[in-house]
Amino acid sequence: MSENIFPVTQLVLTTGSRMRGEARLQLTLLHNPELGQTTVVGIGFITQATLAPAIEIPIVSGQVVPLEAPNAERVLRVEGSYVRDWPGTQPGQSQEHFYGTFLIDKQWNGRGTFSYGKHVVHDVLIERVIPDNTLQAAA
Repeated sequence: MSENIFPVTQLVLTTGSRMRGEARLQLTLLHNPELGQTTVVGIGFITQATLAPAIEIPIVSGQVVPLEAPNAERVLRVEGSYVRDWPGTQPGQSQEHFYGTFLIDKQWNGRGTFSYGKHVVHDVLIERVIPDNTLQAAA
């Protein structure tokens, strides 16, 4: 059995908002641009001053789609789901969904919208917060 080694780029992306107290999203994604892959996979966290604890989205997956538009090189579409706990006299849990769509440049910076549960956060900046980390993964 032969072992193929290919570089995987780790991306840490975070959103910023013009609205104080609005939810913030952090994505940690793996992407393999060397093979021309358009998929990303990773985890996500949503934090907000009024939302404690943070929401963890254990599996985020999506696609990077090239665009022919000025100032936007591609579209990043991601989605996932998470479990929400319902405290109180009748505690319980429900599964909630997360979706995000961002117009990004080659440096993974741009703008977009994301939703979680019944909440939608419009027109947020998304930016890469650390430089490339190239990991070696066996195929």
